[in-house]
Amino acid sequence: MKQEWKQRYALMNDDLVAGLEEGALEIIQRHWASFKKEILGYQFASLQEEIDFFKVMKPLFTSKMEYFLLLADDIKNPYLRHKRFKEEHADFYQYYTSGRTENDHEWFIQRSNMESSHDHLVSRLLALNELVHRHIFVTIEL
Repeated sequence: MKQEWKQRYALMNDDLVAGLEEGALEIIQRHWASFKKEILGYQFASLQEEIDFFKVMKPLFTSKMEYFLLLADDIKNPYLRHKRFKEEHADFYQYYTSGRTENDHEWFIQRSNMESSHDHLVSRLLALNELVHRHIFVTIEL
């Protein structure tokens, strides 16, 4: 995976920590829009680089946006939402969480305008995981 992509994600996280008063969602959206503009004309050097982008890098950004949108929804039971996701996407959940790769060349290549067929599922799963972790942390703190 390209080091520049990792650096861009790290920069977004630094900005989140430094500028929470600005609004986390706005910070993430600004960084994602800038990164997306840069990637739109990019020619992936290999199939694996493309897979890494849609399976790992893009969901890191988009899951943060989803997480803050889920927070805004004030979900009362994040465990139930996570459980429902796992049930509705059981095959994908098992595939992704077990680290399998045999379908990557179908699921994580660009289909249209910066989208693959499954990157949104990774994004949602990461956002729900973060929401559940936050709920556990807040519950323990109380």
